[in-house]
Order: sequence, then structure tokens, then C-alpha cells
Amino acid sequence: MTRSLSTLRTLAVLLVGGATLTACDAAGPSDESPLGPGQPALSQGTTTRPIEEFLAANATGCNFFWIERSDRPSNGRRVFVDYAGLRVNQVAALSAGAIVLPTTFSGTVTERALKDGSAELHVTVHARNALVWSDAGVPGGFAPLFGYRPFAVAAGATPSLADAKLTYIYNNPAGPGAPMQNICPIKGTIRSMLLVHGSGELRSGFAGAANGDPGQISVNQNGVVSRGQGNGVADGYPVEFVNIKATGN
Repeated sequence: MTRSLSTLRTLAVLLVGGATLTACDAAGPSDESPLGPGQPALSQGTTTRPIEEFLAANATGCNFFWIERSDRPSNGRRVFVDYAGLRVNQVAALSAGAIVLPTTFSGTVTERALKDGSAELHVTVHARNALVWSDAGVPGGFAPLFGYRPFAVAAGATPSLADAKLTYIYNNPAGPGAPMQNICPIKGTIRSMLLVHGSGELRSGFAGAANGDPGQISVNQNGVVSRGQGNGVADGYPVEFVNIKATGN
């Protein structure tokens, strides 16, 4: 079932206070968490749960990004996409409710009991018209490449929007039926897959572009990230593309 973000806002706490939101979107990597992407694989004997439980748990307080690493003298291209409603909440709060993005979500959650008493969750989210932006690491900061951050959209910048399909597989140590987690602080292994296609505005950091030039972004990420276990894998991304191109004239 697809739900509008006006419904989701009753499930998630609106973030308030520009200082808090600005800090969440700071340019540096210290306050942001890269999320690796994975392979959907389910066994028999699973139960289903409403996707709204995942959205409600993840529509606040997390600033995940996906990254395309490269051998360039930079940190590679990063992409941020609103996978659960966080950005809609941010823009609405920063604009005092004047701007509500047209994002909708649908999806499925399946849960499988494991022998150790924990539960494996397999989440698939379809986000439509989700806020998206991208930047590239450069010495001393991050150069905008595509789209605008929530605080800029709340101030009047045109939002760049994308359709995305995300799959997450992770464990909940509290076991089957326990409250669904916000995936930001989860320790352990998260497998995920991300596919994104969107259109919007290029930024002057993209070669040959001026702010406002029309462009498109596509993302294909597939891998594994491990947290809280000696840093896990350094880069578990066998697939990690962030493609941006100019369109129009």
C-alpha cells in the first residue's frame, strides 16, 4: 500500500530547529554514515509486517549516503536519497509547513526467526518522487554536483526528485515481533541494494555545468556494510555507480 507523507508525518516525529537540521546535513563526513548496499535472499517460514513500521522508525535522525569510490584525488561521488521520509520531514519543518514534497512510499517487510533468538528482517522500499542530491569529495569539502539539500529546498530551491528501490537485510537482536529499528545505529552487518533514477538540476561542481542546468542521476549500489565489529569491511561494494549527466539543450 502506498502512503502519502502527510500520513507518515503522524507516525514520525517532525524534526524542529534549523540548527539541528543543519548539523545533520553538514558538508563533512564526520556526522554522516555511509550505507552499503546487498542481495535479497529469503527462506521459507517468514512472517510479514507493515512497511509503515519501518518508515516510522527511519523517518527521523539519520543521514545515510551511498558513495562511488574512485581513484580520483577525492572521496568519490556521494548520493543522498530520501528512503523513508526523513527529508520530507526536514523540509516541512524548516519551511514551517509551507513546502511538502510529493514523496510516497510502498513496500514490504518480511521477518524470519533465527536459532539464536534474533530475527532477520528483509525490507523492500519503493520511494517515488524522493528528494535526491549528490556531491563529490574535494580537498577541504564536498562540491555539489546535482540537486539541493533540504535546507536549500526549504528556502526555495527547486527539489530534484527520483524514484528509488531499496532493499535492506539486517538482524534485530530483540527477536521476532520486536519494535523495528532505525538502521542508523545498528551494529553488525547490513546488506542492501539501491537503484535510483531521477531528474533535476545540475550544480556548478559538475564539469561544464552551471547551477540550474537540467540533468539526470542514476545509481546502482550493491554490497555489504559492517558496523561496530572492527570496522567490518573497508568497502564491501562490488557494484557502486553514481552516474550524472546533462540533459536538454
